[in-house]
Amino acid sequence: MTLEDKKNVEYVAFTRAKNLLIILKKNEKSAFITKLEKFQKGEIIPSVDKKDENEIKPIKINLKNYGKQELKVDEEEYKPNDYEAIYLGNAIHYSFECDDIEAVNNIYGDFCDINEVKNFYKKSKPQLEDGKKEIPFIYEKQLGRIDLLIEKKDGYVIIDYKSTKPKDESGYLNQVRHYMEVVEKLTGKKAKGYLFYVDEQEFREVDKNGK
Repeated sequence: MTLEDKKNVEYVAFTRAKNLLIILKKNEKSAFITKLEKFQKGEIIPSVDKKDENEIKPIKINLKNYGKQELKVDEEEYKPNDYEAIYLGNAIHYSFECDDIEAVNNIYGDFCDINEVKNFYKKSKPQLEDGKKEIPFIYEKQLGRIDLLIEKKDGYVIIDYKSTKPKDESGYLNQVRHYMEVVEKLTGKKAKGYLFYVDEQEFREVDKNGK
C-alpha cells in the first residue's frame, strides 16, 4: 500500500463518524500517518442506564383446550425383501438408461444382486429399440416419466419397464394409458404403449381403450 493510499484510508476513517469519534494515539510507533495533535471538541456524557425501561416482562397466556385431533395412521407390514426388490427395479431401469453396468454397480451394488441385473440387461437390451430414455413431463399439473419413447414414421411407441409381472396388471396398464394420452395430446400423433416385463422377457401391448 502506497503512502497516498494509507492517507486515503485514514481520511475515510476519520470523516465517517456522525456522533462520536475517539482516537487514541500511542506516543511511540503510532500506526497513523497523519500528524495528530491533542484536540477535544464537545463533551463525553455517560449513557443513561435504561435497563429497567428495556426489561422484558413475562406475559401470561391462558390457552384454551380444543380437544385432541384423532389422526389415523395406516401401518404397513414390513417385508424383508421389499427394499431389495425396489433397488433391483431401480438398477434395471438405470442399466437400460446408461448402458454401463459398472456405473450401475457403483450405485446399486451394495443393495441388490448386481449379477442378476447384469443378466437381465444382457437378455433385454437386444429386444429394446433405440429411443429417448427417461423422458420427464408435466401434464395437467402432474409429473411423469416415460422409460423409453421411440419415434416412428406414423407416431410413437412407449415402453414402460417392469422388473416383475404382478397378478393384477391394472395399475401398470392405467399408467401406460396415461403416457399414451399425454404423448398424443402433446405431439398430435398416435401412440402405442407396451409393458416390458424383464423377468419373463415379455412385451404386453396396452389397449388405450381399456379393453
